Amino acid sequence: MSTLLYPPETPIWLPSTTHAFLPSTIHSTSQTHFICTTETTQNVQIPITQPPDLRSVPAQPQDDLTLLPLLSNPEVLENLRIKYEQKQIYLYSGLVLIATNPFQRMPELYTKQIIQAYAGKQRNQLEPHVFAVAEEALTEMIRTEKGQSIIISGER
Repeated sequence: MSTLLYPPETPIWLPSTTHAFLPSTIHSTSQTHFICTTETTQNVQIPITQPPDLRSVPAQPQDDLTLLPLLSNPEVLENLRIKYEQKQIYLYSGLVLIATNPFQRMPELYTKQIIQAYAGKQRNQLEPHVFAVAEEALTEMIRTEKGQSIIISGER
């Protein structure tokens, strides 16, 4: 494994037992380990045989996960976390709408004004929302005069 791929100051993600991944930076490299630092910890060592995931800097949350500069588990989870904290529970991953469970009622997302805001709009004109998917299906049904299907999957 070439350590040149991870020079000092390379932003990475460190696995964490409490937060899945922590933003970190490679401080230096030995023959056998990357020596990394986080905001709270100094000199965390990772074996060179287990290279860390690279981290985009600065992390800009995206409405569509396919637009992330680096598509990796830590980047996707960080994007979901940021959007969740902003109470934006809907995201796209290409053509797929992802809804995160807010663990609370959010009636402000389903008002008549929100329905009207999405009426006649293309999917990418507003933030991701289930109404955008419904509007796109209705528009295509009218345009093609063919039925549309929406697949909803989740866990209980």
